[in-house]
Amino acid sequence: MCSPPLTPQARPACGTFRLPTPAPESPAYRIASGGIAAAVLPLRAAAAAYGPIRPSDPATLVMVDFSQTRAMSVPDDLPIDDAQDRMRRLGVRACFVVHDGQVIGLVPAADLEGGRTRRLLRAHPQLRRAQVRVRDVAIPCEELPCVDWEAIRYARVSDLTELFEAAGYSYLVALERGIDGNTLLRGLISRTRLKRQLGLRE
Repeated sequence: MCSPPLTPQARPACGTFRLPTPAPESPAYRIASGGIAAAVLPLRAAAAAYGPIRPSDPATLVMVDFSQTRAMSVPDDLPIDDAQDRMRRLGVRACFVVHDGQVIGLVPAADLEGGRTRRLLRAHPQLRRAQVRVRDVAIPCEELPCVDWEAIRYARVSDLTELFEAAGYSYLVALERGIDGNTLLRGLISRTRLKRQLGLRE
């Protein structure tokens, strides 16, 4: 059986995206992309252990699978220092940003510590760090590169490494086509975690 090509999409495809049904006790949020209801995300993430890997191992070993692990989210108006503290306590390096029950983006810890936050403060000298909210530095959903879950299923760690290196991405979102024709937001893959599991320095 031929495996699908591991190629990213510039933005999520049009249609209705959603996550596998979360546990009944998990509050859920809808995600919007390009004005379209795009997914349902559980409220928070449970920290998962990821062990050492080899380039020949399945790519699924480095993906946070939302059918098994709950995703962390923060409100879009949360101050960035509060979001940073919350992420440190939970041991996560990225979280989804929600507004009125809809996910509007992803905020990596690197952008809270520097990155987008630093660029924002440089562009607006009158702005203080305490005034910055996570929505100001989040990566919008439509800017997150996406890959097909079927491609991830058949890919190897080495394939992800090549993709990250060639395109310069920090994160990849895995999308899965459901039996009802809808698309599931299946998982998240971090370049930093991939390198850590391979024993490489970032």
